[in-house]
Amino acid sequence: MSPEYYQKTEGRLDRSRLRGILGDQMNALMTAIGYNLRLILRALSFWLKIIKERFADWIGYLNQTNLKAVLSA
Repeated sequence: MSPEYYQKTEGRLDRSRLRGILGDQMNALMTAIGYNLRLILRALSFWLKIIKERFADWIGYLNQTNLKAVLSA
């Protein structure tokens, strides 16, 4: 298969079902928007995972320090 085929399928730039030159342009634009949206969602998912882990660590630390304060009183 040609390298162009792999580039099209990787970006999900499949056969345009829209008519004419305008349809081809709209298909390319929508494919680019979809690709960028997937990148943004992947980055947001990554950062949300990190924030969630840090928050869980912080809550665990607070619970540990409060427990020590209660036991020492």
